[in-house]
Amino acid sequence: MFEGLSDESIDSSMSYYKKLLDIKESVTEELPQQLEQVTKDTLASNQPLTLPYWSNSHRGIPSEFIRSALFGIFKKGSRRYIDNEIIESWKNFELCFKGMQLDQSDMDVWMQVMHLYQGRDIENCEYVEFSERSFLSSISRAWGKPNRIWLKESLDRLVDGTIRIKVNDKRFYAGHLIDNYTHNETNGKWLLRVNAKIFNLYGKDYTRISWVDRLELNQDNLSKWLLNYIESHKYSKQCPHKIGLEKLQKLTNNSTTLREYRRRVKTSINKIHILKHWEINKNDILIFY
Repeated sequence: MFEGLSDESIDSSMSYYKKLLDIKESVTEELPQQLEQVTKDTLASNQPLTLPYWSNSHRGIPSEFIRSALFGIFKKGSRRYIDNEIIESWKNFELCFKGMQLDQSDMDVWMQVMHLYQGRDIENCEYVEFSERSFLSSISRAWGKPNRIWLKESLDRLVDGTIRIKVNDKRFYAGHLIDNYTHNETNGKWLLRVNAKIFNLYGKDYTRISWVDRLELNQDNLSKWLLNYIESHKYSKQCPHKIGLEKLQKLTNNSTTLREYRRRVKTSINKIHILKHWEINKNDILIFY
């Protein structure tokens, strides 16, 4: 290695090499400690805790709420009370629900409520205020008596409904979807608050939903459910997403025959324009990318 070099040059090279080893050892020992201190300093700062950022053209929601029958699909007039039942769900988490069944319209309301908390200090979890007119407009509903009555009924379901969810043994929440609200019938103003602990469900894999695409589907609940499900997964031509229709039917809480459900899925998924390709093969596997 040092052939042809003088003793002085060799000593100089060895000294330089030793310094490099000392620096490497120092960095190896100190960097993790420094990173840990930075993390502690960040957590100890006075910066308020906020939701992950999404634009006004999106709405954010925990992926577990999408990949389950929590906000399901059922016939008008068949909504039933669920008494601490395990809800059908995707892998890696368990979800239990108590309350009146929730549908995709209730999900519209809950997502808009969460959107109102954007940029707010969620640790102290203050109330958010909104008017009936502005809220109904934001979820593409006309301002009229039937929809004002419907909004109150939906908020009541979200206040009464309680969930118990455990995700990968790391995240856990038990409580209401909305804590409480007050309503001034004279001016149509609402004050509403959610439990700050529910924001812990917004992990790194939360889903941002294209709000315009969702609202364009109007009251087609199956299309809305499928859009959310599709947007909650990563997929490509090289790695398409696959799910059996029987599993999908359980996740959407649909009770029709498999033949009828297959027909409905085909009709609904054709309304979703973000997919480049989809098919249902002979084994009743939905494949999309």
